[in-house]
Amino acid sequence: MVRATEERKIKEKVEEAENERRNREVEEAGRRNAEEIIRAREQCLYDEIVKMNQGTVDSYLNWIINDTVERASDRQASIMANLRKQEMNQHL
Repeated sequence: MVRATEERKIKEKVEEAENERRNREVEEAGRRNAEEIIRAREQCLYDEIVKMNQGTVDSYLNWIINDTVERASDRQASIMANLRKQEMNQHL
């Protein structure tokens, strides 16, 4: 009878340990799942910020290029106008 009682106690302890292990595994799986969801959300936000920044950089570079081309065109036109003016003054 003592042996049966001891075996029952051991069995109860083993079942309790197995239940505790299963519960811990479920909790850990839940934590990992939550971390993966958060990581995916953060990656999505990061990707959106990168796209926005790239768009801003592209717009800024386009503005610089257009402004530079416009200034160069204005300067070239001014130079050409002055050359024509000088040519005309020489003929007069």
